[in-house]
Amino acid sequence: MKKKFFLFFFFCAACGKPLDKPSRSVVLVTIAPYAFFVERIVGSTVDIQTLVPSGANMHTFEPSPKDVEKAYQAKIWLRIGDSIEKKLAAVLEEKNPSLKQIKLWKEVSLLSYADTNELLPCNENHVDHAEEGKDFHFWLSAKIMQKQVAFIAAMLIDLNPQHRALYTENLGKLLEEFKKVDEQISSRLSSSKNKVILTSHPSFGYFCKDYQLTQISIECEGKEPSPKYITTLLSKAKEFKIKVVLKQPGFNNKGAEIFAEKLHLPIYSIDPYSKEYFHNLIYLTAIIEKS
Repeated sequence: MKKKFFLFFFFCAACGKPLDKPSRSVVLVTIAPYAFFVERIVGSTVDIQTLVPSGANMHTFEPSPKDVEKAYQAKIWLRIGDSIEKKLAAVLEEKNPSLKQIKLWKEVSLLSYADTNELLPCNENHVDHAEEGKDFHFWLSAKIMQKQVAFIAAMLIDLNPQHRALYTENLGKLLEEFKKVDEQISSRLSSSKNKVILTSHPSFGYFCKDYQLTQISIECEGKEPSPKYITTLLSKAKEFKIKVVLKQPGFNNKGAEIFAEKLHLPIYSIDPYSKEYFHNLIYLTAIIEKS
């Protein structure tokens, strides 16, 4: 069904009025946090297009034909390894063969879901990412992103070498902010080591690894949990000493809300795809800290 939908976009975009040639280079990013990183580096020297908006469910979102057509003009695409990218890549490789696709997950030592959901792995197949069973929410690690933004800056300098000095200066400022935020989180969570968070979607594995926390996910990469899994989780809740439940915009949060009610735990909403990157990490830290 989704394959047919993407073919439909291709037809619609091809039949539409061609877009005017952009005056600046266009950088395509899959999710909003990378729009934030690029913007901090390049300022107003490039146009940034975000494929999936904040608050959307990556597993069900489908861009409009107009959004796909805009992507035909991109020079660079910063990819994170999600299945939505594989569908769009086939179209872009034909319509925009000069597009440089940066596969950011290749620069990361990926964790598996068995690692990031270690207390109670769901033991189901994961088919929504480029490599089965791997956790691709790596941008939520401030430690990983300090390396990634330097890599991204190098790509952007190659794109616009005339702005090398500006991009290098902005990268330095961004890295300094990353360092301060990472240090602040480490300090604030120093007494929260080994805390367990229960989340509707397994987005926080890298964050948890950085600060010695553990996540348990109610769903398995977009799939509803089995009755057996739910029963086991409820029976082990006290053993795991779960302190907080997180729900996420755009995802099915019914399970998280039920668990929070049954376990008498506070529940908070946080969007891992928010463009407000540093604010988001500090907000998540505050939730865990006060739990």
